[in-house]
Amino acid sequence: MPLPSDTLEAIANARDPSRGPLVVPWPLPGNFAGAVRFSTFAEWRSFILALSLGRAVPEIVASKFERAQKLFVLAWVDFDLIKAGELVALTALELALTDCYAGKESARRRELVAEKAEKEKRAIAKSELWWIGYTSFADLLKFMVERDGLTGDQIAMNRRCGPASKLIGRLTGEMRPSLTDIRNDLAHGAPSDGFPSAGLLELARDLIDRAYRDRALSRNDTRKSPLDIGAESVWRTVRETGQMLAGLNPRLDADEFVFCATNDADAIAKAQAFAIGWFREDEGTSLILEMGRAEALGFEVNLPMRRIVLAVNSALDGVGLTAAVSQTLAANDIPCNVVAACLHDHLFVPSGMAQRALMILKDLQANAG
Repeated sequence: MPLPSDTLEAIANARDPSRGPLVVPWPLPGNFAGAVRFSTFAEWRSFILALSLGRAVPEIVASKFERAQKLFVLAWVDFDLIKAGELVALTALELALTDCYAGKESARRRELVAEKAEKEKRAIAKSELWWIGYTSFADLLKFMVERDGLTGDQIAMNRRCGPASKLIGRLTGEMRPSLTDIRNDLAHGAPSDGFPSAGLLELARDLIDRAYRDRALSRNDTRKSPLDIGAESVWRTVRETGQMLAGLNPRLDADEFVFCATNDADAIAKAQAFAIGWFREDEGTSLILEMGRAEALGFEVNLPMRRIVLAVNSALDGVGLTAAVSQTLAANDIPCNVVAACLHDHLFVPSGMAQRALMILKDLQANAG
């Protein structure tokens, strides 16, 4: 469940400005010991939300991972909450691996035990039955590598940051601290667990998405790390018009938004912390704000709009997607404001027409496939 807008405002305002930017250890290309800086709450929140799971992941796993994201967001106020978020992220990872691999590992062990018992002409021992039925977090991580064929090149964060990583060893336990060590220290209160593990939320996201890769809804249903902005993408973007339309995957945002404009420097500075986008024009600064937030900030509110996100990773130099989408909506008398960001295109349509626009776009995708 999204955090209410008044809660987001309270979080944004709760941080003492004298503390300066939020600095968080996070792997960077060529430097797994890197760090990233966030000057505003809006930057930090957008960074964390960009680490959401793919839509093929079951709701029960996704909801647990979203709890971890909320704790990371709250770290804007209390840095220690990152550690709580890491533990919840690893809990979501263990649940995902149990769902995807525990049955397979138990079946493999059952065959081994049955074969051994038959060879020795005896019944299966109780200890063997326990071994068959119990798969630990460490066992499941090893299964990813040894049985499911996970390599370093298949971990998105590894591809983004370069070959210097020893992530596979952290999964198998060959490198310390292993991912299991980190989880156990977080869960049981190790005295030296005070500093965050760089990029752990992103790694958990990558491993969960990898575990559910065979259930993906579309070959284009992938997402980037927020650190890929301005760097070489870890996912290939789509340029061909037909492929972009076939992978459209439109998603309707629950919130209502309005477009606002002002020349007041103080109003701009305050609103930018909550804007999902803004642009400096010759006549003033335009901002896209959640409608309730815009009203609270004193902006004139009219023409409420809903946002439809096109999940396809369309290239910035791709040709035809915007035209096809806007022309299709125009043919159905639906106005559309398109905002193209680095990761996705965002369509803003009048609130009363949003559901119809979503169905039209889904039809457009189905016909393109």
